[in-house]
Amino acid sequence: MDKMNYYAEPECSGDSSEDERFNEMLKASYSPEYWEKVKVLGDFIKGLPLTVKDNDKLIELMLEHLKSSTSETFYIAFELGIKTALSQTDDTQEIKH
Repeated sequence: MDKMNYYAEPECSGDSSEDERFNEMLKASYSPEYWEKVKVLGDFIKGLPLTVKDNDKLIELMLEHLKSSTSETFYIAFELGIKTALSQTDDTQEIKH
C-alpha cells in the first residue's frame, strides 16, 4: 500500500523527548486560530481526488510557499522595525537641538 502524505499539523518524526519538546514549542508559538486553519486545509486536501504523487507535489509546493512567505514577512517586518527605530532616534535628536 502506498504511503499517503497529507497536510496536517506539523509533527516531528520519531518518539524522542527532544521531538516532543520541539513539537510543543512549535504548537505554543501559533494561535489556536492558526491550527484550526491548518486542520481545515488538511481535511480539504484529504478529500481531493489526487494521486499520491500529485498529493505529495501539492504539499511540497505549499510548504515551499509557506517557508518563502514566512521568511519574506520576517525580513519586511524587521526592516520596518529598524526604520521605525531610526525615525524615532532622529525625532529625539531633533528635539534636543
